[in-house]
Amino acid sequence: MDLTSGPLYQQIVDQISAQIESGAYQAGDKLPSERALCDQFGVSQITVRRALRELRHAGWVYSRHGLGWYVSQDLPSEAHPDVILVLGDADPLLDTMIAACLTALDREGLATMVLSCGTGDAGAQETLYMLGGLAPQAVLWGVAGPEKELAHRYQNLVQAADLPSLLLPRRVEGLDFPAIVLDEGRGTAQTTAHLISRGHRRLAYIGGDPSRAEGWERYWGFANTIWDAGLDLPLDWILAVPQGEPIAEEWLAQVFGGTPEPTGIVCATDVLAAEAIQRLRKLGYNCPERVSIAGMGDDPLSAYLVPPLTTFRLDGQGWVQGVARAVHALLDGQEPKGEVFSGELVVRSSCGSGSV
Repeated sequence: MDLTSGPLYQQIVDQISAQIESGAYQAGDKLPSERALCDQFGVSQITVRRALRELRHAGWVYSRHGLGWYVSQDLPSEAHPDVILVLGDADPLLDTMIAACLTALDREGLATMVLSCGTGDAGAQETLYMLGGLAPQAVLWGVAGPEKELAHRYQNLVQAADLPSLLLPRRVEGLDFPAIVLDEGRGTAQTTAHLISRGHRRLAYIGGDPSRAEGWERYWGFANTIWDAGLDLPLDWILAVPQGEPIAEEWLAQVFGGTPEPTGIVCATDVLAAEAIQRLRKLGYNCPERVSIAGMGDDPLSAYLVPPLTTFRLDGQGWVQGVARAVHALLDGQEPKGEVFSGELVVRSSCGSGSV
């Protein structure tokens, strides 16, 4: 190998593809083991694996799970991804983390692809059909949808796909599939506990639909913290905001026009918190003088709001690293270790002392 002739993995790609073209390796032939290739080229296993995945992405070779690498029948064939991420409904809080995850996998030489999984049986069948044609080595399932249907849905999807699988960013209760989890419930629990510690006893909540996975954990993190503190939670103080729709001003006017009225609001995202601050200001409820507001996600603009927003910063970097570790374990034929990542409370000036 020549250190001055470009990346080592690319030199391996060039040499193996040249051997295939010359007939040294025939269609269907098994390549030497990864260890043998390491010895042959004098490089690390990481370098060999990246080269093999580049060859697979270009269509020169394919892998048989647990058996090794083989020369493709059609040269070059259509490229196949190493990993496919199947996503459900959009979730703005997690979109940036998903993008960072894909960037990290791509940086490590893995060919990745994203599929959108439609709802219902038709959507599931379409997803399975596409997975069969693309033939990835592993599938990352973005858990989303009605909470009561999750176990049935993902049990069927994972079993029917029959591929090494990982759940993201939530586990599914009742299923024993490996998952790399972002603890969203802890985020809203800590922001709620912070408001309670500042003297607030009447707290409202604005978030996604609590019956869906995208809103379930965040809502219950809030609600359980309220009940554990022995506080009341009126149902009309809970607002579920459909994805992409604004906070209903009628709800704000009704809740803050009643007796008693909330002294604080926990929001499931920083975007909702910023909107709540703006709309309440129009009603004469300045933050934090009349009402304290906390969000979740630590959006880059949160520190520049007026007032700067108290929020919960999810450990996105740790989560991305956990996903990468789990993906490599899947591709190596190992059972990945499930991990849970949380974050930290970021206290700014949007939460006042509160009034009883």
